[in-house]
Amino acid sequence: MLIELYNVIIMSVKNNLQKARKRLGLSQNEVAVSVGITRQAYIAIELGRAVPSTQVALKIGKILCSKIEDLFYLEDNEEFVTSADLAGDIPVQNGTRLQLVEIGSRVIARPLVGDYAVTRFFNLANAVATENSGTGKTVQARLTRSPLEKTPTLVILGGDPSIAVLASMLQERGVRVFWTELPSIAAIRALARGEAHV
Repeated sequence: MLIELYNVIIMSVKNNLQKARKRLGLSQNEVAVSVGITRQAYIAIELGRAVPSTQVALKIGKILCSKIEDLFYLEDNEEFVTSADLAGDIPVQNGTRLQLVEIGSRVIARPLVGDYAVTRFFNLANAVATENSGTGKTVQARLTRSPLEKTPTLVILGGDPSIAVLASMLQERGVRVFWTELPSIAAIRALARGEAHV
């Protein structure tokens, strides 16, 4: 579910590269060589099939004598927004950083504030709250980065220090781990609400 939403974001990054390149009389190959990428990679970016890294975008901007915001822009698209069940009972306001994870068939939004921000691991936000439902149980979230759904993910809650060792071992084996340190009772309650795998 989240990977499909991210694919919409990729397809919604638009650009004016061809226009800027032709204005300067440059070929696709000339731009690619100057940037340090393959011609195929540049063509994919110019056609909107790929989104460049920040470094590549900055190099393209320099070569095309253009500001990045003149070359790349987001198509305004409501499909970037999804509904998610809120983890815990933390009030969420517009702009709150969220971590969206899939647990079973549900998308869970973990606000990166309060207890959910306390961790020995660096938990990256991949969404921002745009609107809270009147019930406080769900939130509208705008995706800001790839949720990497092709990567196996494990959400762990608890305070046992050995979790750090387990999490490190799992990450070395390609499993994305979201670990939030919580007291045992709070972790068990969150697990009962379906907000974590373990």
